[in-house]
Amino acid sequence: MRQQTWLFYGSLAENLRIGSPAATTEDLWEALERVGLASWACRLPEGLQTQLGERGLAVSGGQAQRISLARAILSGRDLLLLDEPTSQVDLESERIIWAAVDELAADHTIVMASHRRSAAHHADQVLRMENHRLVKDALR
Repeated sequence: MRQQTWLFYGSLAENLRIGSPAATTEDLWEALERVGLASWACRLPEGLQTQLGERGLAVSGGQAQRISLARAILSGRDLLLLDEPTSQVDLESERIIWAAVDELAADHTIVMASHRRSAAHHADQVLRMENHRLVKDALR
């Protein structure tokens, strides 16, 4: 099943503020910087006010994933649930996403579901399904 990142019709700023309606413009830029999208956003025709289009049709899959991660950062929550955070992204986006996830893990609890074995390298603990049961997996 294909994973889909939900972006909504509206501006980049509006999509980011779904995570935190009171976020300042500075907060938005900081979140975009953390996910490697600040320079991209600076080049948009209207910056943060650029319309993304329904379902984010104006952005790539990697950009959509990173916008979603920036939204999670803005939420201020201590627990983040990530479902296939690097699905259908290019290698550069994957590298940036993992760097942001690793940084967030310092002061957040992150629960991640992934089919990719490489995702385990970013985890403190790995559980896998075996015969309909969760089994603790040895790391590395």
